[in-house]
Amino acid sequence: MTKRFTGLDSIRGIAATVVVISHVFMLNGTAVPLYIPFDVDKLARLSVIIFFVLSGFVLTLSYNFERPNYYSFLVKRICRIYLPFAIATILLAIPYNAITDSHPNLKLGVGYWTNDLTVSAFLGHLFMSGMRGTAFLNVPIWSLIIEMRASILFPLLLIVAMRFRWLTIVVAPALCVVAGKVFVHLGGDNFFEANSFLSAIALTAYYFSFFVAGIFLALKRTALISTFDRIANWAHIAAFCAVYPVALILLNKFIMQDILYATIAAHAILCCVAMPKVNKALSTPMLAWLGKISFSLYLIHLPIMMYVIYLLDPMIAPLAASLISLPLVFVMAQIYNLLVEQPTMKLGKFLTTPRRAVATQ
Repeated sequence: MTKRFTGLDSIRGIAATVVVISHVFMLNGTAVPLYIPFDVDKLARLSVIIFFVLSGFVLTLSYNFERPNYYSFLVKRICRIYLPFAIATILLAIPYNAITDSHPNLKLGVGYWTNDLTVSAFLGHLFMSGMRGTAFLNVPIWSLIIEMRASILFPLLLIVAMRFRWLTIVVAPALCVVAGKVFVHLGGDNFFEANSFLSAIALTAYYFSFFVAGIFLALKRTALISTFDRIANWAHIAAFCAVYPVALILLNKFIMQDILYATIAAHAILCCVAMPKVNKALSTPMLAWLGKISFSLYLIHLPIMMYVIYLLDPMIAPLAASLISLPLVFVMAQIYNLLVEQPTMKLGKFLTTPRRAVATQ
């Protein structure tokens, strides 16, 4: 059995928390205060790329190469991703029109929740179409749509990384650049939703490059860890504190920034698996808890913030309301993890366990 690195879960939890914080500023159109020495939007984008690279890495570690069973793998992924997503989407949709219609004058810093929820729009959300106008209920779901597509085609992504071996270091960025250029050429004006079937394929291929990078890290982890052992600690610190921040300032192309984010994600993952002290530092109870609820936190945080803002309008300003909502966001993420996420994961294991094995348990 592959060793589990708690620090990797913590990285996911930290990334999810960064996304939550970024949405506080984004919802209110508020400039990041000067005392926060980071570009929160860039950190949020980095966080999402971390999700993709980390998913490719972890899925590869857990994949049964000796007796691959695609049916079992896919059922578990559907229960892990789609079922919690579908339940959250249904619960969110029920009061949506009534609440938004009762606050027609509420203006936020972004164009969230300005559309009426029609039957077709709801079905587009529920079935993860990823097309324009089918993610406004809960904007972060665009990345879960990519995650689900990657799960469905994971064996193909695995074959790509195994076929190209070390050349994957070149193939993955090349796929990213080519697919990104094609997406823009087909009329894509943001990298969150597609406006046609062909642009959806290009956008999916774009993000698949990051999953392939994570798969490559897992397949070559022994050699990469051996290399890491020969690198001084100060070099890693310099990379994260100086080299990467300067590179982000110098790079002004969206696609190249994403490739840099993937590089940072890969570096962070390898630090966690190659350096026990890093994994231990990331395994504190608080960070481990964040990692445990990270999926639920990412999935439901924005709708909770939005509903609190709407329900407190006009008594409390949106910025104050979004800040008030933060404790509730984490509490509800814990509850959703207990009542929805964990049971659906158990369902996946139950559905893929041979009945004879179930009977003997």
